[in-house]
Amino acid sequence: VRLPDGSLRGFVEPPMQVDRTGDDEHDDRTNTARHVAILERWVRQYPASYLWLHRRWKTQPAVTPPSQPSLQPEARP
Repeated sequence: VRLPDGSLRGFVEPPMQVDRTGDDEHDDRTNTARHVAILERWVRQYPASYLWLHRRWKTQPAVTPPSQPSLQPEARP
């Protein structure tokens, strides 16, 4: 977290619980969701200290909800 004088303060989280059930797809989703929830909590608490510069989600689900425009280029005939 950036402090008013320009210095930084770091925080250490307790170890995150990691699921290892043998179902890799389930574990990946569960563990990623848990990690993102921790990151989201910090970003919401200190939004001025957060900056994201690269395109995190390079793919999009096959089905896009109607309320969200697709980020994929339209197929051309």
